Amino acid sequence: MTAKTTEATCAMSSTNDEKTTGRTNPPPPSSRRARLVVLTGPCGSGKTTVGRALSALLGSIGSSSAAAEAAAAAAPFLDADDYHDAAAKLKMSKGEPLDDGDRLPWLARAAAASRDAAAFSPSHVAVLACSALKKKYRDLLVEVANEAGAVPAIDVDFVLLRARKESLQARLERRQEKTQRSSGAAEEVAGHFLHPSLLKSQLEAWEDSEEVMVVENDDGGDEDDESGAGGAAARRTAEAVLLAVGLGGKQ
Repeated sequence: MTAKTTEATCAMSSTNDEKTTGRTNPPPPSSRRARLVVLTGPCGSGKTTVGRALSALLGSIGSSSAAAEAAAAAAPFLDADDYHDAAAKLKMSKGEPLDDGDRLPWLARAAAASRDAAAFSPSHVAVLACSALKKKYRDLLVEVANEAGAVPAIDVDFVLLRARKESLQARLERRQEKTQRSSGAAEEVAGHFLHPSLLKSQLEAWEDSEEVMVVENDDGGDEDDESGAGGAAARRTAEAVLLAVGLGGKQ
């Protein structure tokens, strides 16, 4: 079999696989530098809602409206809450703060997943929602994202979504009310399971550091309302994040 025939056969096999599965193979990892935007802050700061809005905005940069699905996939969004183990989720649902024994393995899992997401993303950008309250936690995210030999190198931007304590508390109380109206499983409400009583300890744990940019997200709205006013507010905040990290402006 000639080289050309081999290439044609491989290409045909790949096309047939895509038709059979309905999916295309992921792109190879970028050999260039990639970006990871980490939205930080305590519970109720809007990391998840703004993160999803930011992912959509990043995916729309340079894309036509006809490619909406491809654009959305171009900037993956990850929520660090998804990488907690069952024991940590149970502690938080009871109002028990996590210690470093809980947090460090969790952060390493979230950072590794984010690194892969950014490397294989067509846009070479990924968004992570993660409280990352202390500088050592943020340093760990950068370290794991750029482990020895990893390709590409990952530039990590940290953005604090800042809001007044009163706004954070009001959001958490609304979230708890939704939980109580549901089956009672906190995990079922917008993926959140952190008890409102932990807000005080999270605010006390926050450490400022020079690598963190600040974007205000204090409109007092419901950060879990992504379809109405909450969604519009999240998009405005996401646009401000884009400007802060230098990835673009309003679309």
